[in-house]
Amino acid sequence: MDFNKINLKIDKNRVLKALGMEEEAQNHFDYEKLYNEFLDHIAPKGDFKAILLRDKDELKNIFPNAQYSILALYTLGDKIDACINNKFSSGDYTDALILDSMANLCLFRMSDMINQKIHSDFKAKELNISEKYIPLENMDMKYQKFITKEIPLGISASEFGMLTPLKSASFVVFAGEDIEDEFNLEHNCSKCRLKDCLYREKFTIKVNDGVKVKEISAEKGTLLLDALLDNGYIIDYPCNKMGICGKCKVSANNKLILSCKTFVEEDLEVEIINKGYKISEGFDLKGQNIDMEASGYGFIIDLGTTTVVMDLINLKTGKIIDKLSFLNPQSSFGQDIIMRIEMALKGSLGDMSKSIRTMLLKNMAAMALENSINENTVNSIIISGNTVMSHILLNKSCEALAFYPFKVKEQIDGKFSFKEIFHSEKFKAEVFVTPHISGFVGGDITSGLIYLNKYFENYILMDLGTNGEIVLKHNGIYYTTSTAAGPAFEGVNISCGAGSVEGAICSVKYHKGFIINTINNKPAVGICGSGIIDITSELLLHNFMDSTGSMYEPYFENGIALDKESKIKFTQQDIRQVQMSKSAVRSGIEILLKEAGIGYSEVNHFIISGGLGNNLNIKNAAAIGLIPKELAEKAVTFGNTSLGGGFSMILNKELIKSAEEIKKASKYINLSDYEGFNDLFIQYIDF
Repeated sequence: MDFNKINLKIDKNRVLKALGMEEEAQNHFDYEKLYNEFLDHIAPKGDFKAILLRDKDELKNIFPNAQYSILALYTLGDKIDACINNKFSSGDYTDALILDSMANLCLFRMSDMINQKIHSDFKAKELNISEKYIPLENMDMKYQKFITKEIPLGISASEFGMLTPLKSASFVVFAGEDIEDEFNLEHNCSKCRLKDCLYREKFTIKVNDGVKVKEISAEKGTLLLDALLDNGYIIDYPCNKMGICGKCKVSANNKLILSCKTFVEEDLEVEIINKGYKISEGFDLKGQNIDMEASGYGFIIDLGTTTVVMDLINLKTGKIIDKLSFLNPQSSFGQDIIMRIEMALKGSLGDMSKSIRTMLLKNMAAMALENSINENTVNSIIISGNTVMSHILLNKSCEALAFYPFKVKEQIDGKFSFKEIFHSEKFKAEVFVTPHISGFVGGDITSGLIYLNKYFENYILMDLGTNGEIVLKHNGIYYTTSTAAGPAFEGVNISCGAGSVEGAICSVKYHKGFIINTINNKPAVGICGSGIIDITSELLLHNFMDSTGSMYEPYFENGIALDKESKIKFTQQDIRQVQMSKSAVRSGIEILLKEAGIGYSEVNHFIISGGLGNNLNIKNAAAIGLIPKELAEKAVTFGNTSLGGGFSMILNKELIKSAEEIKKASKYINLSDYEGFNDLFIQYIDF
């Protein structure tokens, strides 16, 4: 291959940046003079050779499925070696280092040019090309001796594989029909295994998270989402980087993009759009029975899969002193409980446990400090979470939750010392982890029931998180189940879905056009659960679709626009997601009523809790069949009943005993095993 020196032009900034030289240091040498000297002393040449692999070939052992091994060898010649050595010998260290940096970057450029030629030749043969195998990096040095024999360029290799001239390099790739295509046309620093390489190309990302602006750096080719996660920013990506949920949207250089599909190729100014979840606690502080002998302070924590909510309480007065909500740091391991279980089984249990324990400890310490509270006066902590979150918090195996019959085998609830859970003596508090009811009905539901029992009898509680839990309390028995309902109502698998974040469309009305409201009246960024229910109801009411959920033309193919400025729309596939979710919930409700042997008239209250309940239009929920129309008049929405139960327990320790009583009085119904579930699911799939 011919390498024109003009095409090998290298970036001055990269040369000096690799050496850590500031701009003011450039006054001490003549860069252009050195660059011309460099050009005078290089004789670039290189080539590649494809070898048809046979079973006995040694390279066949590296990539058995390949048809060809492609060897590449390239050099700048021996004159540049001599020039650099002479500079060092004469004490011109700065000049020597700059020439050395130029040579190394020039070899990178030659490698990219060979890549282009290999790609062109073998793609024409409709063959896939593997990643690069580079001696010393991910391949034994001994192969360089073989490569120099196969490609005669006047380059030699020592017994140990060292090349002469020194400014030479080689690599091997493999080609074939049955191998994965992993070839990069240009060197990708983010995938390079040489982590200490001076020539890693990095870019600056200026991140505005709504609180402060911070500069971070990322190597060229890094996924923007990964760069943000690695620097402590918690970004939602429930579709696991498939680019379909839209929750990882950020503004980059004033353009809305998906961070899971954007690679860092330049300096960026990024604004995080989903800056936090809107948490409405929605529980009544009046009528709480306070232990008159209590003193000091305590924390109540709702440990959610996505969001963690924490309140600091004065145990003497029952006053909430401070509150905090933040995204669960385990989100970087997986967005839902199924993904967390998978990651736990693959060896990340310890890391996930440490991430949440560290975050909780850090935030409790910060809240105590900010409110001038002595750590020794914090003596009680109540934690309520779903069953998987409790397992991970306590670093307990999740294996039993991955396989039928999903029964908990570990001790994941009850009383613990602070040190037992947090591996720290920062606080001396006793910690109570609220008991779960079943593998998929956790302590957060138990806590919610403790709170609701003060006000209601014979009621249904529906908590539509990622894993929708439903409880029917009748005559002292708790009939419980869980449904795969939450994803659609949390904006997951919805084309323009969003969580309960600023700018999420939370209510929709139709009158000669769509009238939308967003959380905190911010510009629309997507549709959250309550908005999804509203738009579905409005489409049905105003004849945009039929009772089977099929949109009429012209909306069937392209969906219907809700907000032209942000191009937010609702599609046929979105309606199908809603149908599956609402049918699962409705079927669960009907099965619990059947198990209890009662009808709608014997239910006194229908309670909807969680983030969805904050903005839910009950009438619209009934119109689409999410809840029975007969129960719509009995429906009441609450916010965080789990936190309400924690508040009740921390002020009245006698209620802690009732948590175990609720567990003993519960009957869990597994819908997948229930005869007749499929028939009900089909019955309620239509509107």
